[in-house]
Amino acid sequence: MKSFCKWVIWITTPIVVVMIAVTVLTTKPYLLLSGGLYETHDNLPFNYDFAVERIIGYLNYQYDDL
Repeated sequence: MKSFCKWVIWITTPIVVVMIAVTVLTTKPYLLLSGGLYETHDNLPFNYDFAVERIIGYLNYQYDDL
């Protein structure tokens, strides 16, 4: 029984860590951190906030394409 519990923990820990990382990396505040960080952002022909909204919507299956 002990080895089974260790095996379950061994398998589920990386899955949980990846799920938490993906959840954090696709939040609007995290994506907005890099807004205006690079000088090439000034050359973009669209609003950065709009792009973030579209990316998050695409990842949440609200849009079929970006």
